[in-house]
This record gives sequence, structure tokens and C-alpha cells, in this order.
Amino acid sequence: MITALLILAYCLFSGHADNNGVLQMPERLWRSPGNSVEMNCSHNKDIDHRQMYWFKQVPGEEITLLVFTTVGSEPDYGKFSKDKYEAVKDVVESGSLTVKNLDAGDNALYFCAVKKHCGANTLQH
Repeated sequence: MITALLILAYCLFSGHADNNGVLQMPERLWRSPGNSVEMNCSHNKDIDHRQMYWFKQVPGEEITLLVFTTVGSEPDYGKFSKDKYEAVKDVVESGSLTVKNLDAGDNALYFCAVKKHCGANTLQH
């Protein structure tokens, strides 16, 4: 019997583009173990919102940052492996996350979030 893994993808904080200008698609994904899955995140905020974060939350556990991306820089996977996760951000308005070689530990909620870039001479209150 083939067991399918459910991967739920939601936008950070609201899950809807209407509320915060961030849209994550698709909302729900089913894939068999061993396959890969790609999630896309886009926003309609200004061009200063160039930083994108991808998070994962396994049921019953705390949310974990998987990767930080920004246009023109290599993704920062922190303690995670690029062999498992691949983030792409070629334009300010969108990016993607691919989870490779799915297994039971990938059954989780995945969140994307965007953040405004603060330059060295910018002070935000």
C-alpha cells in the first residue's frame, strides 16, 4: 500500500493574500513518499520586501525556520540541508520552496513570510 503524505501550505499569520498581501500556493498537497513537492510564495507589497522566509511546523512541535532567501544572494539553510530543501528567489515578488525525497517527517504545515529590507541607514520604529 502506498502511503500519501499531506503537506499543508499556508501563508504566515493569515493564510490569505487578502489580509497581508502574501499568497502561498497551493494550499494543500498530497504526495507519495520519495517524491518531491514545490510550494510557491508571492506578495504584492513594495519592492523593499525582498526578504523571504520559509518555516515548517510539524504537528505538536514548535515552528522552525527552514531557509532565508533574498534576491541576489544564496539561500541560508541554517542547520538544514540543501539536499532536502531547495529555495529559489529570482525576483522580489516571489519565490519557491521544494521539499525533496518526502518522508513521514515532512508531514507538516509550511509557511512563507516576507520582510522589508532595512538598509544600514534606515531606522524603523
